Amino acid sequence: MILAELKKTLFGHKGIIVILLLLIYNAYWLYSTNEIFIEDEGYKETRKCYEKYEGKIDRELIETVKRDYEIVGPGENIGAAYRQFISEAGEQLASKEEPYVVYRWGWIALIYNPRTNTPLIMFGLIFSVIIFALDSDSKVRNLLNTSYLGRRNLIFSRFAVYSGLSLLFVLMQGILEFVMADRLIGVGCLRAPIQSIIESSPMNISLIGTYVLTMLLKLLGLLLGGIIICFISSMLRSMYLSAIVSVMVFMEYYFFSYLYEKPYLLPQHLFCGYKYFEGTDIRKPLIVTFVIMILAIAGTYVFNSEKSRRKLV
Repeated sequence: MILAELKKTLFGHKGIIVILLLLIYNAYWLYSTNEIFIEDEGYKETRKCYEKYEGKIDRELIETVKRDYEIVGPGENIGAAYRQFISEAGEQLASKEEPYVVYRWGWIALIYNPRTNTPLIMFGLIFSVIIFALDSDSKVRNLLNTSYLGRRNLIFSRFAVYSGLSLLFVLMQGILEFVMADRLIGVGCLRAPIQSIIESSPMNISLIGTYVLTMLLKLLGLLLGGIIICFISSMLRSMYLSAIVSVMVFMEYYFFSYLYEKPYLLPQHLFCGYKYFEGTDIRKPLIVTFVIMILAIAGTYVFNSEKSRRKLV
C-alpha cells in the first residue's frame, strides 16, 4: 500500500514536478539574493583572502598575514580584505580561548536566514493536501472505511509516504543550498565552532554540525505538521475540510515566523531553528514537539480502532 500511495503522490498527482519546481525556486532565490558576492570585487578579494588564511588563529599566522599585506600593498579591494582579516584575527586572538577566523557570509546564508524556509512551507502545505486531503471522498477510501484495518493501513501508509518525501526534500534542499552557498559565496572551516558566526551561542558544536542540526529541526517541523494533519484528517471525511486544516497548520508556521522577532519557544517554529543557537533552551520545544507527535499518533490509532469505528457507524 505504501508503494501505491507513493506512486500516486509522485506521478498521479505530479508530486515529482512540485518537488523539482520548489528546488528550482530555492536555487533561484539563493542566486538572486546573493548575486552581489559574484559581482562585487570587494567581496571577491575578501573571499580569496579568508580562504587563504581562515581557520584557527595564532600570533604567528597574524604576523604572516601582515607580511603578505606589505607585499600586496594597500590596494582598494585586496588591501581592505587583508586589513579586515588582520583586524578580526587580532580581536579573536584577544577574546577567544580557541580563536577562529571564518569567512562568515556563506554560513550566514545557510544557517542564519529564515527566508529559505519558504520552499519548506510550500512543500508541507502542498504535500499535506495531496496526501491527506485529495481522494478523501473517493470510492476507494469509502471502501476502506468499512474495514478498520484497511482504514488504519491507509492512514499510516500516507503518513509514511509524507515522512519519506519530507526526508528526501530536506536532504535535497540541504545539499542544494550548501553547494550553491559554497559556489556563490564561499563556505569553509567546517570544523570551526558556531561562535565564529554567532558569538553569543552557548552551544559546543561545529559550523557543519550546526547546519546539519538546522536541517534536522526543519525535518522535525515538517513531520510535526504532517502528523497533526494526519490525525485531524483521519477524523474528517471531507476533502475540503482536510485541505483547510493543512493550510491552517502550515500558514501558522509562516505568519508566526515573520511576525515575531523574539526567540521562539513553540514547536511550530522549528523551521527557524537558528534562533535556538543564540541561547534559547532547545529542550523545551523539543519535548513539546515529541509529546504532540506521540499524542497525535496515539489519537490516530485509537480513533481508527475497531471499537471507535463501530461507534461512528
